Amino acid sequence: RLPLLFFVPGQFTETPTSKKRKAGILEPESVKRRLSVMEFGDFLGKPGKKVEEADSICPVCLDCLKTTDEIRELSSCSHVFHKGCLDMWIDKQRFSCPYCRADL
Repeated sequence: RLPLLFFVPGQFTETPTSKKRKAGILEPESVKRRLSVMEFGDFLGKPGKKVEEADSICPVCLDCLKTTDEIRELSSCSHVFHKGCLDMWIDKQRFSCPYCRADL
């Protein structure tokens, strides 16, 4: 007979995000305050921004990003999202990029 072994994810290792969350550093409103808001058209006009068709779709709602839409650009990975979509994501205590999981 073999004994049963259980592994509980996150029990033995902590990510930088989980450490900050435990320390009370990560609160949805403080995370949102650190992220800039701009219109997608202004983002497209930034120097050095090469935007392809896939980059003009919000990965959260899968809707097109229009030039007048308010967006947030993540500094850690440069992915962009509708402001409302990312705010809803953060309000659910998700403190990573919805697309690539980079820490916010």
